[in-house]
Amino acid sequence: MAKIAFVTFAKKTNITPDDQLAADILINSGHQVSAAVWDDAAIDWSAFDSVVIRSCWDYHLKPEAFRSWLSALHAAGVSVWNPVETIRWNMDKGYLRLLQEQGVAIPDTYWPAPGEAVDLAALLKEKNWEKAVIKPLISASAYQTFTIAQNDELPALQQRWSALSAEGEYMIQRFAREVTDNGEWSLLFFGGKFSHGVLKRPKAGEFRSQSEYGGTIASRQPATALVERAAEILALLPAVPLYARVDGIDSPSGFTLMELELIEPFLFLDEDPRAAQNFADAISRRL
Repeated sequence: MAKIAFVTFAKKTNITPDDQLAADILINSGHQVSAAVWDDAAIDWSAFDSVVIRSCWDYHLKPEAFRSWLSALHAAGVSVWNPVETIRWNMDKGYLRLLQEQGVAIPDTYWPAPGEAVDLAALLKEKNWEKAVIKPLISASAYQTFTIAQNDELPALQQRWSALSAEGEYMIQRFAREVTDNGEWSLLFFGGKFSHGVLKRPKAGEFRSQSEYGGTIASRQPATALVERAAEILALLPAVPLYARVDGIDSPSGFTLMELELIEPFLFLDEDPRAAQNFADAISRRL
């Protein structure tokens, strides 16, 4: 019997209902599974046979503390999934730039230098972008993410940009209309094997597809070419992750990567009858 921690955060200390589907399978197999808040100083992480990082949905608000916690787990020899180095790499969206250099298609992106004074109106004109999305390099759940367009009141958005960019690093990305027109795919892989897919759609007038912003999610079978391209992207990683959510759009030129989620993605285990078992099996193989 293994003692397994599903890592959560202080505002939601229980295992999420979605993750509980896999936890129950592990429990029924004889393992002990419990929730553990990542920054709870009272927890002895070395007491667990495996620490599975799941709903630590506030890490982006205190990234240095999160990195220190990861370092402590690594130094103590704790078995962490996904691995500490994988999580560190995935924390900063600059990983998209690295993947692009390896041939992965991402939306056209401008990467401002730290502290760079970007004239948003001039950038839109120079890039010939009708609309763009501004994202922090360290973020989750669309935190501090917003759009700009040529017909917006850009002076107000310029002021917002100036305030935010003075506090952290951001990326500015061409808005991919496929997200609102056709939806965004989330392709789930466990232990390197494709498990299931869902198609996410934002509500009318919104660009964020998360449920808290009114987005809808439906189980769908993606085209084989999309799954194959997502698998090729994962093959670029130095190690096979326990879990991975490959978010992207089916564009005229093929699969375009929006995010590679390796830290705390919602896994949509309730959207496919095989998904929870697939995730539980992948965990069991690493015990």
